[in-house]
Amino acid sequence: MEANTQIYVTAAKAQDEPVLWLMLTFAAWMGSGGVEQIAQARSDPYLSTYVSEWGTKRGDLGVVARDEFGEVLGAAWLRLGSAEGPYKLGDKQVPELATAVMPQARRRGVGTVLMKHLIESAIPYFPRIVLSVRDGNPAVLFYSRLGFREVSRMKNRVGGDSLVMTLDLGQAAQHQDSAGGAQNA
Repeated sequence: MEANTQIYVTAAKAQDEPVLWLMLTFAAWMGSGGVEQIAQARSDPYLSTYVSEWGTKRGDLGVVARDEFGEVLGAAWLRLGSAEGPYKLGDKQVPELATAVMPQARRRGVGTVLMKHLIESAIPYFPRIVLSVRDGNPAVLFYSRLGFREVSRMKNRVGGDSLVMTLDLGQAAQHQDSAGGAQNA
């Protein structure tokens, strides 16, 4: 991806489910991620809850970033859960976040553009957003800059430590109002 690439963000639709499966492999740090890991993500009972039947469940909300040629750059999406299982964070009112950027598009502002659009879209629907991120992952700083705050720690699905972070969307709405809302890059 070139530095001057335009980023186009659209709402994630049911037909974007293949894109979300691909992005999930990067979000879940499945080896190198990518197409070769999608079958593994689909068969994982925990990971599959993030994407399976995308767009058919109440509360499914997401965005996809593409370049001017239609190539996928990344995605960020929210899904309501039931808080069942040892790793589930979201519940029937608070969605859990999954997000990833294609390796070649990282450190170019794609993640920031995605998250600003997703947060702005989520404000009318949810009180907050929750996520987990592996301890030591540089994304912790990224989420902190967006207003997420650590609320607890947990063992993750691979036995390591993860931080549980939340974003209060009421506070995010106030920040959006003062900052003029999400902008396209």
